[in-house]
Amino acid sequence: MDGTKGKLKWGGDAAMRGDSKSLPKKVKLVDLFSGPVTLNAQGEADIPLDLPDFNGTLRLMAVAVTADNYGSTDTEMVVAAPIRWTSPT
Repeated sequence: MDGTKGKLKWGGDAAMRGDSKSLPKKVKLVDLFSGPVTLNAQGEADIPLDLPDFNGTLRLMAVAVTADNYGSTDTEMVVAAPIRWTSPT
């Protein structure tokens, strides 16, 4: 069989040693769960979530279940605190 010589790559755990410059030094995990939610006639619901003091990206995930069907979806949402600027007096 003709072709080019392949290269064997292995490893991948070097980043776990903590000497990688590309990994974030401080990561804040946010894990919230609302439990079962009842939808209105249009299939919508407002779900209040108490977010901690956090700036970054969150992934929102939802699962829907009926007697005959099920489905799920997810999307990312950027959370940013408002910018406050005060003028020197």
